[in-house]
Amino acid sequence: MNSHRLALYAKKYNKQNDTIEMMMNYYFENEKDISDIDILTEIGNKIGLPKVKEFLKSNDLEDQINHEINKARYMGVSGVPTFVINEDVVFSGGRQVEYFLQVFARLGLYSGDDSDDSSDDGNDNTPNNTETKNDSTNDTNNNDNNSIKSVLTCLDDDYNEIKINISSNDNEITNKIIKAN
Repeated sequence: MNSHRLALYAKKYNKQNDTIEMMMNYYFENEKDISDIDILTEIGNKIGLPKVKEFLKSNDLEDQINHEINKARYMGVSGVPTFVINEDVVFSGGRQVEYFLQVFARLGLYSGDDSDDSSDDGNDNTPNNTETKNDSTNDTNNNDNNSIKSVLTCLDDDYNEIKINISSNDNEITNKIIKAN
């Protein structure tokens, strides 16, 4: 909880990415306990956040973190990575480009010639196994014959929302990461 709070606190100072990167470094490379307030205070101080220890000793942002965790659970997040497409389809795990094209085709966002191709990676990862939140699609997307224009919303390990603009022409996927608010 405290590491999530520190990441959200750092966001107020436009230092969330640096904070998360340093937390991951401490955890994975230095084998430090990133739930420990002293470790998190050290990280926050190195990043240049003000009054880190006072913040971590308070309950500030706990309600917001709990809300985000509950939102993720409600959306069906059970692992990472988790993808939410147009707030309609939710699925977990790494997937091939073809899988995304199939999901886009199912949602009416793509009508390319190879949208019916399936990626055989040994897993039953067909779009029919995705979890659909509702039956509506986002009508603001451009539905050109071989073009996808959509927003992919992902949650990272810390339940931070990451939005990716996805566009495609002739099956060449390009994307642009949008910094989440």
